[in-house]
Amino acid sequence: MSVRICALTVALALAGAYQGRPTAESATPAFVQGIVSNEVGARIAGAELQFATEDNRIVAQTWSNGTYDAKLPPGVYAVRVMHSGFCEGRRGSFSARAGAEIRLDFGLLRCGSDDYRVGVGGTLINRLGYDSEELATPTVDGLKPLVLFGERKESDGTVHYSSLVLLDRQYPVVYTYDLLTIKAPYLTYSPKDHSIDGNGGVVWQDGSSTQNGSRIKVTFRNDVPEINLTK
Repeated sequence: MSVRICALTVALALAGAYQGRPTAESATPAFVQGIVSNEVGARIAGAELQFATEDNRIVAQTWSNGTYDAKLPPGVYAVRVMHSGFCEGRRGSFSARAGAEIRLDFGLLRCGSDDYRVGVGGTLINRLGYDSEELATPTVDGLKPLVLFGERKESDGTVHYSSLVLLDRQYPVVYTYDLLTIKAPYLTYSPKDHSIDGNGGVVWQDGSSTQNGSRIKVTFRNDVPEINLTK
């Protein structure tokens, strides 16, 4: 990973983090850990996390304090997080590289028999849970961004995603690509060049995060995503 610092702008070219798939000879597992919590931040015990490749699946559960950990053989993993009474947690697939230490936290929203309410004209409106969309990228690593959002609109060739609002609480748009996570009140996506633009915060592979409110722009150059942050 190369870092360039210029005045008020930090530009990160993630070449080191996105070097393609690990080889079968890489025997050292990746170590993944994190916290599963509910919509108000309370930790959830007994949540099941499934990390699945095309031919392997590893299951972990959260302890009484809501934390989990797992060792993953190198590979590309899809993730599911489940617990009775909660909507399933999702993020985009990610690459677990040999020896990597990865922090992935998940927030689950409650689901139940009253997940739907009757709207105008008798239509059913989903009142819990994100909508999601998988995006295309010019990269060749087999990974695609996943966006979780509350509302989606298109105008002038641009897609606009806005937050999920439930019972007067606002849950941010979440964009994930490999081990990158962006959370923002809104994001815009350009299908023409696959770029993402918005104001919010970035969560890195080790769980550290930037301050919310940063101007964020993700672009792809030579099949490598670049993140530009401006305060």
